[in-house]
Parts: sequence; C-alpha cells; structure tokens
Amino acid sequence: MLAWQLQTLDDAHEGGASSVSLFESEAFLHYEYTLSSQIAYPQIKQALVFSNNADEPLVNLSEYQRVRLQLSCVPDNDLTFFAYIFDERTSTDKNNLRDIYSYKIAYSPFSCSEEVSTATIELQQLTLARWWLERINLDSSGQHYELNKVMALAIVGSGRGITDAPAKVNIQKITLEKRNMFFIALLLFLSALIWISFAVWALRYYTGALLQLTEMKLRSNMPFVAYKKLSIDSGKDKQKKELLQFMASEYTNPDLSLEFAVNKLSLNRAKINEILKEELGVTFSVYLNMLRLSRAARMLSQDNDMGIADIALSTGYNSVSYFSKLFKEKYGYAPKKFRELSRLSSE
Repeated sequence: MLAWQLQTLDDAHEGGASSVSLFESEAFLHYEYTLSSQIAYPQIKQALVFSNNADEPLVNLSEYQRVRLQLSCVPDNDLTFFAYIFDERTSTDKNNLRDIYSYKIAYSPFSCSEEVSTATIELQQLTLARWWLERINLDSSGQHYELNKVMALAIVGSGRGITDAPAKVNIQKITLEKRNMFFIALLLFLSALIWISFAVWALRYYTGALLQLTEMKLRSNMPFVAYKKLSIDSGKDKQKKELLQFMASEYTNPDLSLEFAVNKLSLNRAKINEILKEELGVTFSVYLNMLRLSRAARMLSQDNDMGIADIALSTGYNSVSYFSKLFKEKYGYAPKKFRELSRLSSE
C-alpha cells in the first residue's frame, strides 16, 4: 500500500497572493481556494507526497494504468492533474517538493462539475510540460517520461480555471488502478497460438517458401491537451492572455474561426498562429478542436441524457458527423460508445 502525506503549495514564492483553506470532512479532501490574478499564472496545488521510505521517498508507479478521481466542484471548474517525476539530470533533492521545477512535470487537464462525477487520468498518456523543458533548457529529446521514480501527484487549480473568486473542490475518492495483466497474458497467448497455427499451415502447404511478415504498427493516442498554461514572456504576456481568454470564452461559438478571432482581437493571423505554435506546437484550428472536444467529453461523461446532436451543437459543431469523426480520432471511441463506457466506469 502506498503511503503519502498531503502538502499544500501556493504561488507565494512567485509573488502571488492566492489562498487556500482545508475543511474537516468525511471526504478524502475538501478545500476552498482563491486564485489571485496579480501574477500571470497563479496556482494552488494539493500534492500527495509519497512517504513509504524516508531514505528513498520515490515510488514506482509503472504498474499502474490510470487514476480515477471521484469529485465535485462549486462552481464548475477546470483542474489539472500533475505527476512530479525525479529526473537524474535536473532534480536536486528527493525530499524537497518546494523545488518543484527541478522535477520532470507530466500533466493532464480535466473538468470538474457541481455534480459528483469521475475523472479518469491515463498515466501512460500524460503530457510533458513544454514550459518545463524550456525552463531547464532541455531539448525535445527529454520529452519521454517514465513512472518509476515518482515523488508526488497533485491536483492543481490554475489560471485555466476560476480566478479572483472562491472555488470549492470536494474529492471523495482517489483510486490508482493497476494494469490488467490477465488480459495482456491472454492476448500474448492468443497471438502466439495464431502464429504457431500459421507456421504449421505454411510448412504443410508451402514448404521452402519465403514468408514475408508485415509489422503492424499501433497508432498511439496523442495525450489530450485542452488547455495549456502559456509560459511567461514579458513582451508577449498581454497578447497571450488576450488570446487565451478569448478562446476560453468563445470556443463554443460555431462561428469562431481564425478570421473571426482576427476581427475581434488586436492580433493578426500570423501572430495568433505564432503564439499557439510557439507555446503548444499546434495551429488555431487544432487548439480550437481540443477545447471543444474537452467540453464534449465532459458532457458525455456526466450522467445526463442530452443527445449527441445537442452536445455537438453546444460545443460549437454544426455538423454531427464531423463532430463524431473528430471525437473518435481523439478518444478512440464514437461519442455514444464513450458515454456508455463512462457510465460503466462510474458504477
């Protein structure tokens, strides 16, 4: 069993004035925080710091596949799951989470509603923070991560959610799920059986023939990023903040396009794409779809009977077929199947 200690980290060391209060509750973790917008990127972190062994506090989470969070937020909010991973090249102290920027940071954003729901975090599909790579001067070769030396996991409230207003988070349960080795072993066994049968058939009917094998390449899902905290750059802060806030408030508008944004903002097409490419590595249209599909996934995972067509329209898609196509490409399932699986996982 994994032992841990709760640590609350604010943004005071970066000049922020955000505050947080913990409440006594039957829930796993119940707290209220207020992010102050006096700095560009305020944050409040509730970190579960592992403490199995004082001499070696790092834990190996490689055998775990996902984290499930049963929680609610008042009002609806957008949070981020962080994993702090010890890196031999940069991490300075295995026992000091205050030096958080020396740890490799992998994350996954998720949504939280006033109704109790389950957020599922796939541990093998986290996104390595690009701003962390830039901060410690690592190139793209450092983007791989492993979960064999994890210092802490954290639930983070940041500027991608609510600022300058109280936000309550009630986490009822956190579950770490291991990989299902039975099905993996069964798959390997069936694969071996198929290949043995094929070899016997080939030897029987085509002795001496050269068998050409085609390697099947599995396409891995891109880690989902619906929002990203833009890095600090004093010369561009105002433009970045203007673009981020505009897209966060307008992404459900079916008329939103690059031209629409240009007409509403004091930015031209080239500048908008330059900001997004520099910070996220994607174009305006790709990032817009990320935002819309994030909201759609949240609505589908909630316990409601809203039709697929209505969800598509409410997230900015006039075409249901186009929405379904994009959703399946991103999540691997059609919207209807995704809803069914979400309901099963929450039972």
